[in-house]
Amino acid sequence: MARLALAGTLLMFVVLLASAYLRLVQGGGGCSDWPHCYGTARLAQTQRPSTVPPVVQWVRVSHRFAATAVAAIVTAVLVIALRKPRRRTAVAMALLLAALTLFLAVLGTATPYSTLPAVTLGNVLGGMTMLGLFWWLRLEPVGAVRDPGFSRRALMIWGCGLALLALQIALGALVNANFASRACPDFPGCGGAWWPQRWDFTAFDPWREVDLPPVADAARQTLGMAHRSLAALVTVCGIGLVAMLAQRGGAQRRHAILLALLLAMELGLGVALVAFDLPRAVALAHHAVASVLLIAVLNAAFYWRTAGT
Repeated sequence: MARLALAGTLLMFVVLLASAYLRLVQGGGGCSDWPHCYGTARLAQTQRPSTVPPVVQWVRVSHRFAATAVAAIVTAVLVIALRKPRRRTAVAMALLLAALTLFLAVLGTATPYSTLPAVTLGNVLGGMTMLGLFWWLRLEPVGAVRDPGFSRRALMIWGCGLALLALQIALGALVNANFASRACPDFPGCGGAWWPQRWDFTAFDPWREVDLPPVADAARQTLGMAHRSLAALVTVCGIGLVAMLAQRGGAQRRHAILLALLLAMELGLGVALVAFDLPRAVALAHHAVASVLLIAVLNAAFYWRTAGT
């Protein structure tokens, strides 16, 4: 099962990057104008150019093939897990993977025709959750050999860390869905001020269509600054985790170095997105590093658990 889980992790990484690229090309940062898309805010009715660039066609095909392969792997993992019911963690994760696969398959049919931020949010969080589950399943054989479990203190620390990271990923998805990437074109402030002049939390509602009525600039600015503020909090918490891991030495110190590098890269890419006016390559790298950062946090938490602290 470990090899299947590793293959699933790699394929989910491809799916997530391809999905991010298609979002950048077909909406928000990838459209010719902003905040609209080719002259209209309603993406479902957008008249796009008649010729689709070959690279976009290849990415679409790659996304569909990779997603199909992921579904096949999930089916195989589920069959193997159900044959070994004593491994309850593996069975639970396999069932959750199957449920998420069905959820994303249904959501995928609505993605090209919906202006609801909830669709983007569901795609991103569902995909990231599957990525994390595949990676944890890959590590499970190690835990089956020596698994003293988490202490209450460790469970709180790592649980809070993962919750903050998940919330930051969710805010990033909302920023993308609401075309809020350019709402604050400067850094670290917003429109020449440290904070938006008016706080508007309209854009936080994932069930509100983006163009009915149009989300106010203040709403996009509020969402953008919330994403930046939480990024600062995630960085501070990440530094705390790095220090905690470094104190233990050995393999944990290597996890600490990796987490520190990934945090620095993600923060730098976030600043570069604003400084260089949202270049597509930087946006894709921002998505990719976020995915790797999730895996690194799960990896560090897993080996912390098996070390018995």
